[in-house]
Amino acid sequence: TGDTSVQSLSNLASAERVTHLKASVRNPSLLLPELMGAAISGGLALAGASAVLQLWRAHANVPIWAAGDASFMFMQVKNMQTTGWYTGTPLLGAPFGQDLTSFPGSVGDTWNMLILKLLSTFLSPAASVNVFFILGFPLIAAVAYGCLRLLRVSRPFACALGAVYALLPYHFLRGESSHLFLSAYYAVPVASVLAVLLFRGCLSLWASPRRMTRAGWAAIAGALLRRAPGSHP
Repeated sequence: TGDTSVQSLSNLASAERVTHLKASVRNPSLLLPELMGAAISGGLALAGASAVLQLWRAHANVPIWAAGDASFMFMQVKNMQTTGWYTGTPLLGAPFGQDLTSFPGSVGDTWNMLILKLLSTFLSPAASVNVFFILGFPLIAAVAYGCLRLLRVSRPFACALGAVYALLPYHFLRGESSHLFLSAYYAVPVASVLAVLLFRGCLSLWASPRRMTRAGWAAIAGALLRRAPGSHP
């Protein structure tokens, strides 16, 4: 039947894609063009963001946006610098000190918090948030490029689409002042690819760990990535 033929062709294309990925891992020279494509897409996104935000006029220690939730993010970064983590500080919440352990303000954003923690070790709170936001543009574009390539999109088209996806108006509307972590939506393409691979039967949720393929382990890693950044409503 026609449906059977389409499914067979889909499975054949998926098998060819997995074979190509394995060859790329074994032969780094095959992976180099993909890395270059991801870098080009990220560079285009960063250039676009720089033009829109006029970053040549910006100062690292001055917030790009200082309204809305921005002050809360600065406070969390300052807490990291003071106590090591964002959940509390003796400098606020007198007389007993601030305790945010029961506040769900950053639930599901562990990866993002770790990135901010890393940035806060050598940057001010404002600079940490600024760098986190700006680096989101090339990161989202690079991840989107890789996901599009997994779906057999051509390199030039994947480069362009990755940059466009990173420069969506949503990214700027969220910004630093309206849920910063929702602007880091690089997990969405990963979730989309996982959904497509599951639909095509390329991945199994019930496979034994001993028989798990590299694609299966990549799916697990992608699911963990999907859980963390920019994924909560």
